[in-house]
Amino acid sequence: MDKYMNKLIKRYLGTFMNRSRDKIALSDKLYKRDLEDSAKLEERYNALKLDKKERMLINDYISCLMARENRMADISYIAGVGDAIRFLNAIGLLEGSKKDNGTSGTM
Repeated sequence: MDKYMNKLIKRYLGTFMNRSRDKIALSDKLYKRDLEDSAKLEERYNALKLDKKERMLINDYISCLMARENRMADISYIAGVGDAIRFLNAIGLLEGSKKDNGTSGTM
């Protein structure tokens, strides 16, 4: 089941994931505050007197951190969906699927 589930998740879940995650994030007070704070900090960063090489290094570092965090968010979302599917399967709520009793490995 895991191979099939992984294939479905990777192929079709992206659109749903982005919509639902964005909707939740934009209604979350902490996320909105962090968004405002990051905009203010970006303005302060842009005002720093850095030479081109220093600014490029910092920009690369920030990009790397953001890419890593975005990937971890995607992995966490996919893991949660996989866990939910395995749970529903294990308790017999998914019609047409066999209980796998956790023997097929992890996602």
